Amino acid sequence: MKQKILTSLFGRLFRKITVLLDRRQKRKGIFVMASIVLEALLDVAGLAAILPLVAMATDPSLIQKNAALNNVYALLGFQSTTAFLVFASAILLFLFLIKNSAMLYFSYYRIRFVYDMATDLTQKQFRGYYREPLLFFKEHNSARLISDTYNVPTFFASFLVLPAMAFLSELVVVLLIIGGILLYDSLLFLSLAATLGPVFFLLYAKTRKRLSELGALGNQMRPRAYQAAWEAIHGYPDIKLSGRSAFFLKKVINPLRIVHQTQRQAQVYGLIPRRIIEMVTIFGVVLIFVYATVLSKGTTDLLLFLSIYAIAAYRAMPSVNRMLQHLMTMRGNIYTLDILVAPPQAKTGESPPQTITFDHAVELRHVSFSYPGSTVPVLENFSLTIQKGEVLGVVGTSGAGKTTLANLILRFLIEHDGGLFVDGKKIEQADTPAWWALIGYVKQDTFLLDASLKENIALGQHPDEIDEEALASAIQRARLERFAAALPEGVETVVGEMGDKISGGQRQRIGIARALYKDAELLIFDEATSALDLQTEREIVNTIEELAGTGKTIFIISHRKSALRCCHRIVALGHEAQLSETVEHR
Repeated sequence: MKQKILTSLFGRLFRKITVLLDRRQKRKGIFVMASIVLEALLDVAGLAAILPLVAMATDPSLIQKNAALNNVYALLGFQSTTAFLVFASAILLFLFLIKNSAMLYFSYYRIRFVYDMATDLTQKQFRGYYREPLLFFKEHNSARLISDTYNVPTFFASFLVLPAMAFLSELVVVLLIIGGILLYDSLLFLSLAATLGPVFFLLYAKTRKRLSELGALGNQMRPRAYQAAWEAIHGYPDIKLSGRSAFFLKKVINPLRIVHQTQRQAQVYGLIPRRIIEMVTIFGVVLIFVYATVLSKGTTDLLLFLSIYAIAAYRAMPSVNRMLQHLMTMRGNIYTLDILVAPPQAKTGESPPQTITFDHAVELRHVSFSYPGSTVPVLENFSLTIQKGEVLGVVGTSGAGKTTLANLILRFLIEHDGGLFVDGKKIEQADTPAWWALIGYVKQDTFLLDASLKENIALGQHPDEIDEEALASAIQRARLERFAAALPEGVETVVGEMGDKISGGQRQRIGIARALYKDAELLIFDEATSALDLQTEREIVNTIEELAGTGKTIFIISHRKSALRCCHRIVALGHEAQLSETVEHR
């Protein structure tokens, strides 16, 4: 039963690691495992090297009695045993210097391996989530996803893998020490094993379930605290006006208080083994005293037994304590095994991505789509053609499927039936990145970084890589020149988190400039003017009209007719008529 408890924990960890690590990391892992064994051997060898020095110090005649020691004594020309003992002590110090230097390197290599693993796992976790469709992010709490991306890989590496390595290192040391005791005196070994073994396993067995519960509870509460803090910061005006600041403060503090309670309890559990093992160590001294005086030959054996036990206890007892603490740390973070996303398996037989050309038309052919959990389709057997260079408007009641239609074209949603065709070619999953390269998307709440104006326009490019000529052209065509010129540092000015330092119209123009910077061929405006005042809306619509005159294909979703005045055609979506068209000529 006790063996099953440990093998279950380490078995799960080993299986997870073999899935998560790539071939390069596994090769490094083999060296790490070898370093654990080698470090333990060096550690025990260092302890063993002390015994001859202790023996010579207590009985200097051993120098002459032992052939090897006597040869060294004579070869180096020593005249006194005292000088030889000083020499032996210096050799011992030198050996410990080499041993500890090697052990420090091994420890450094293991720690670097573990934290490199944490970074790689965060990257894999992020990529795993980014392979998911848009609906995945709508169905999952953002704070939970952030926690699973940043916290879980770090906790997995720091509090599961690293303690597991440390546990194995301490285990090898303890096994070597008790193996030496077994060779020296089997009865003494059995007495100590019968005393220490049950204490070790009983402590772990009694605490492992509670530690697992504490770890899972902390992981559950931590994202709630993050989410509440995010809401309290971004909802400042509404919360202050509502007079509910105290309510939101409690919403932030209560889950955080539970997190701290779980951490406090876990730390208290970690203190228990040290105190119990200290008592067991004293009990071991008493046991050896009884054994040596009752079953052996007297004070000489007693002194030798106590010396062996003291050296063993000096190293083994702290190791046993640390082993228990490592196991408790691992048990408290075992939940991470179920959260980390395994990298996708390589797929064979897939067609390589094709180059997408848009010279004629974009078509939705007989498309049907419904959201998960809903029996009512948002679009059913729906067809629509957008000609190259056309300005198409879409109107409809709330829930009619306007944004769903845009997301199907964007491939953020995938239809259940039918398909999207560009110049007669069906857009498959492998073609999506090439299709995205042709699209510019401007929505009601334009996403902005807490970065400079130029970095927001050239989204995802390092400042040193930004094409200044294309940037200037995009700013000019989006009518941002006066705004950029008025900024304290021009295009280098930071616009603030989510564009808090600028107006809604300016945010929308930045979104337009972003689409123009990438030279998108299809521009999709999803309620891009609905949150703007009429004057700002007219300015944005004028900008869209100018873009229409350049031959850009434009798809506009709006509930305001004034925003659709530049459209060649307006499509109305509604519950009664799946598709109706009104043609308007400018």
